[in-house]
Amino acid sequence: MKYVWSTVNANGKLDSYVIIECSEEVVKEIENRKGYENKWMFIANILHEKYPEQFPKWWDSYGRRNLFWYNNVIERYEEAFERLTEEWVKKLKDYYREDEKEALWEEAREKAEEELNSLPVVKI
Repeated sequence: MKYVWSTVNANGKLDSYVIIECSEEVVKEIENRKGYENKWMFIANILHEKYPEQFPKWWDSYGRRNLFWYNNVIERYEEAFERLTEEWVKKLKDYYREDEKEALWEEAREKAEEELNSLPVVKI
C-alpha cells in the first residue's frame, strides 16, 4: 500500500512531500495504532532507522518531538489522488466551458498523477 505524506504550508494547504510505500505488516501496524501522533511516531521511527540521513528521530536531544515531525499529514494514495484532482479542477475550471466538464476532469486527473509521480518514494 502507498501513502502520500504532505506538509501543511503557511496558508494551511497541503504540499505533497513524499510517497511512502509500505509492506503489509507496516500497513497493519499503522492502521491499528490509535491516534494520529502514534501513527506518525511509528512511521518516524522506521524512516529514521532505514534512512537516518533523510529523516530525524521522533524525539530531539531535549526529549521533545523533533520539529521536523510537526505539520505532517498522511493520506492513502487514492485519497491524495482524489484531493489533488479536485484541487486541479478548481485551478483549471476557468479555462474550460460548461460543456467541457469531462475534458476538465481528465486534465485534472493527469495533473494530479504527474504531481504524484514527481514525488520521491521511500519504502518501509
